[in-house]
Amino acid sequence: MARLNASMIRLAAVVCVLSAATLGAATRPVVVQFSPALPVAGQTVTARLTNGQSKACWPPATSVTRDGSEITVRIDYDDACPSQYLSPFRDYVLGALPADNYKLIVMSCSNNPPPFPSECNVLLQVPFAVLAARTIDPAPMLSSWATLMLLAGLLAATALYTRPVRYHRQK
Repeated sequence: MARLNASMIRLAAVVCVLSAATLGAATRPVVVQFSPALPVAGQTVTARLTNGQSKACWPPATSVTRDGSEITVRIDYDDACPSQYLSPFRDYVLGALPADNYKLIVMSCSNNPPPFPSECNVLLQVPFAVLAARTIDPAPMLSSWATLMLLAGLLAATALYTRPVRYHRQK
């Protein structure tokens, strides 16, 4: 029995060491940068997550769900981190969103083998907004008739102005 307990303790220590190494992204503050920085309704929004390290374990999102104005990105971590997941950042596509105020929630979930518990922790909660698309009304245009009258008025004013100047110079 003592031998079994010692083996379980060693196994627990190995799992803890591996989990600590692979959950590097979860142990430091996570920062998000949205692309585009000021999204407009209908544009695809991407959240770039980083924790300031040169490389951390950033697996792909297990799920990206939207419940009203809350968008949850769930990231599942396993016992090991494959080399393709080691990166200074990872982009997670949130999708094309309508204009509204949103809250991004990033969940870090660990999938531990039994008898160790699996759990999820909130890594990040940050609000962001998607702006309504702006429509720019064109400048009002003059009709052809009004443009012709304006041009005739300008020509008449120019002729009246330049006539006295010519006579004044001749004297």
